Amino acid sequence: MNNITAISTPFAALATALSDRRPVRISYHGTERLISPHALGWKTGRPLLLAYQTSNTTSSCGWRNFFVDEIDLVASSADDARWRSDAGYNPARPFSSIDEVAFAVGQAAVR
Repeated sequence: MNNITAISTPFAALATALSDRRPVRISYHGTERLISPHALGWKTGRPLLLAYQTSNTTSSCGWRNFFVDEIDLVASSADDARWRSDAGYNPARPFSSIDEVAFAVGQAAVR
């Protein structure tokens, strides 16, 4: 049996944006958000994204976790949007929200 893991289109699009340090717009639970992806991996077997959210219509900016299988859409951001982070981001520190990190800004792929 082949041991290949299927990667969803949102997962692949987010991995590319993370690698390129490019912000993207996502639709998550019906709300559009502008995010800067920082880490992708798995939490209890489900794909999870750690991102710095810079805008949406319902809550403030800051660090957010998103289950990738609940993201309805990943799209390029507006031309004037820039990738953002927080001074507290440290790729060497373990990601408590992600059980197994696949990709992270400032860190080689580990999967």
